[in-house]
Amino acid sequence: MMQGDGDVVNNDAYMRDLKIFAPADCIVSNTAADNDHALRQIRTVLKGNIADSLGLTFSRGLGIASVRRRRKEESKHEDRT
Repeated sequence: MMQGDGDVVNNDAYMRDLKIFAPADCIVSNTAADNDHALRQIRTVLKGNIADSLGLTFSRGLGIASVRRRRKEESKHEDRT
């Protein structure tokens, strides 16, 4: 995970309900401590998947239109309560 711009991209993806994949064996930082911290943040705060790249499998997920539709439905539900 890059510091600075990478943080913004990951946070934006999280706020848009997108799944974050950051394979631990494909991440590099200036120091091992920075790398560990970045991976911990991705896993715990952003609920990202940091499995090694060989352990990742992908299936067709929701597109952005589906996410927006789901959010709209959720906000309508919240307005009623």
